[in-house]
Amino acid sequence: VQPFYPHIRFDFAGSPQFRLLADPNLLQRMLVNLLRNAGRFAHSLCRIRFEQRDDFVWLTIEDDGLGIPPGKGDRIFEPFTRLDPSRSRDSGGCGLGLAIVASIVAKHSGSIELVDHSRHSTLLNGACFRIGLPLASQ
Repeated sequence: VQPFYPHIRFDFAGSPQFRLLADPNLLQRMLVNLLRNAGRFAHSLCRIRFEQRDDFVWLTIEDDGLGIPPGKGDRIFEPFTRLDPSRSRDSGGCGLGLAIVASIVAKHSGSIELVDHSRHSTLLNGACFRIGLPLASQ
């Protein structure tokens, strides 16, 4: 997604080398949706981290944008939800990106959450999503 957001720096941390039993096309769609969303709302930085813990790979994607308004976090995974009233279908986005992401995560028996900034002082100021996907059995 870097060509869409040349003014945004995408930083990667951790090693994305792990084995998942997953549909690669769906995982690519999930990542593209999350990264385009982060790039669209970031001021200058998006951070992507991979961490393998227990029997899961944990992916965290965050940006330094304005974040999700208080009280709106419970709706962001619902279809056709657009939190920015100035956005329309003509200006990009129909409110399906995060609903698709949540559906893909569920199809892979994973979990997704909007991370609460008040509990994590090391986060950037924007939105932060954390996804857990089960590792393939060895």
